[in-house]
Amino acid sequence: MDTALEVRDEGGRVVTEGEGQVFIGGEDRVCLLDDEEEAVAGTMRATGDWVEVRGAQMFHLGRRDRLVKRHGKRVHLDGVQQLISSLPEVEVCAVALHGGQRLLAFVVASAAERGEVVRPSAPPPDGDLRRLILNRLSLLLPSHSVPDTLVLVPALSMTPHGKVDMAALMETLQRRRRVAFTDLRPTLSSLWREALSLPGDAAVDEASNFLSSGGDSLKALHLHEEILAAAGAATSPELLEVILDGTFADVLRHVERAAAAAESEKRRADERHADRPHAALAKRQRTSADEDASPAGEVPGAEVLGLELSWSSDTGRCVDASPALLASAGGATAFIGSHSHRIQALDLTAGRLLWERVLGGRIEASAAVSRCGRLVVVGCYDGRVYFLCAASGETRWTFQTGDAVKSRAAVDPLTGLVMVGSHDGHVYALDPEDTGAVLWSHRRDVPFFSSPDAAAGRVVVGSVDGNICCYSDEGELVWQFLTEGPVFSSPRVTPDHQGVLCGSHDGRLRRLSLADGAPVWAFRAPGKVYSSPCVLDGSVVGRGGTLVVLASTDGTVGVLDGRSGRLLASLRLPGELFSSPAAHGRSVVIGCRNDFVYCLNLTVKEGT
Repeated sequence: MDTALEVRDEGGRVVTEGEGQVFIGGEDRVCLLDDEEEAVAGTMRATGDWVEVRGAQMFHLGRRDRLVKRHGKRVHLDGVQQLISSLPEVEVCAVALHGGQRLLAFVVASAAERGEVVRPSAPPPDGDLRRLILNRLSLLLPSHSVPDTLVLVPALSMTPHGKVDMAALMETLQRRRRVAFTDLRPTLSSLWREALSLPGDAAVDEASNFLSSGGDSLKALHLHEEILAAAGAATSPELLEVILDGTFADVLRHVERAAAAAESEKRRADERHADRPHAALAKRQRTSADEDASPAGEVPGAEVLGLELSWSSDTGRCVDASPALLASAGGATAFIGSHSHRIQALDLTAGRLLWERVLGGRIEASAAVSRCGRLVVVGCYDGRVYFLCAASGETRWTFQTGDAVKSRAAVDPLTGLVMVGSHDGHVYALDPEDTGAVLWSHRRDVPFFSSPDAAAGRVVVGSVDGNICCYSDEGELVWQFLTEGPVFSSPRVTPDHQGVLCGSHDGRLRRLSLADGAPVWAFRAPGKVYSSPCVLDGSVVGRGGTLVVLASTDGTVGVLDGRSGRLLASLRLPGELFSSPAAHGRSVVIGCRNDFVYCLNLTVKEGT
């Protein structure tokens, strides 16, 4: 009986060189599945095996469901697992992706490392062994394939069918974390060291600040998630703020207080009758339900617009910054920076590189264009705000703040003033026509990662304590709105100057009144919203009103109706999105954490 084998890529095309899935079948061989009684002759069935074809040879890479995307890059979980198992310190291991992003490795140490054979020296402690293995892997694997967490276990849990029981291993990890967290100080010290990549025996100074010790916003989020996983509900929404702005002792006290409050609440709940829910909890649940129900944008069938790829450009490192667009008689230009310290100017139509500059540090801040259109303003990790010539990229002047600048500069369309927030806790108002002279500054007790937006005599900015704050153009607080998570997203004032759009770590994009901060609607995104929304005129696709483009960390770009918050179009990109979209006409430009900048075209679906 003749058996045919084919290798096909994700699009179903036959692969003669490269990677793809194995299909089996043949004219005289028919594979029946489940309750099938017959099949068309020549039907090819997917085997689920992913291979690489090199010449006349086929190399097995793993099961297709073990190929995942992480940080926009493909990771072969079985390949990582095999490599870890080949290390002399490892007897066997199991690798899994948890929560869509966290790469976990459960490792059984070799007999020698467990001290079961006589060795000239004692086996290293668990912490040192974990660090040794992770250091080896960092030399052998690309960064997106190195596990976030390596867990030493005495043996791998198995199912009755002889397969690794990942659910049981995850439960083991969670149980360990819960038990360890009963002794807060050493556990928090360990998590602190791991987040900062410090040696296991390094002393943690109680007065040390996370950011001053080598941390950044992403490492702070990692520590925040590790503490949440270990403490469960014994935390509060202010935890991330304390990590970013406080000391190790502040974080410890915060978690201790939250744990004590959670335990006290648990005791009170046990004493209450099951059919009498706590009034405050019921109220909070009603509020959450009311907000979630506001826009009906999550209905897949409601999408009437489309998004398709126009071009992409490789920046060399991951892109957290957002593009700025400048339209002129000669065409439109996109300006965007990346972790490679580079800022690029790209032709919007074809993605052609016009100029490139290397600045003094990593660029997470988004660029802005001055009111006159001759300057590009961008903040940098070296603490400077750079004013660059839009035509050539040459530095015209710089302004030095007291810490890293991750905030996008806002340009007031009436006065031309440039407002920018710094990690030193200040919002600065700069005069771009006077070599960046400071006109005023305002300080809060928490850092600004959000970038301000300005219009109609108002300056709006988000804060890591969860507040969206509105100031007058003289620096006086007008109103503030508290969300349910830190605000890294930057507010956007609507074109009619009536509303403010802003995302939050709580996964919602909100529209608020610019006058008093009153909520208008809220849209629940499929992931957390770190980026800032973009507003464009609906007339570009034949609609009235405005369109709102937003991005969430799961890689989804969505287009909403500006009035109601209803979802009109969406597209999933192959990487996390911290960058904010920018639009010109029907073109939407956004940076992705897989190192690329993408340009998408907004289309109208047929029949709508």
